[in-house]
Amino acid sequence: MPKKKKIRVGYTPEVLTDATADLTFSLLMDILRRISEGDKIIRDGK
Repeated sequence: MPKKKKIRVGYTPEVLTDATADLTFSLLMDILRRISEGDKIIRDGK
């Protein structure tokens, strides 16, 4: 399928492993603590 759509695919093992883990953990904390939700409420003045 990628050849038909001319989509380039690359594989770079161990390059972004730590960054991906950090981002995943941060997103989980955001969801669990409802940080983005609270930020929106405060910014909307509610």
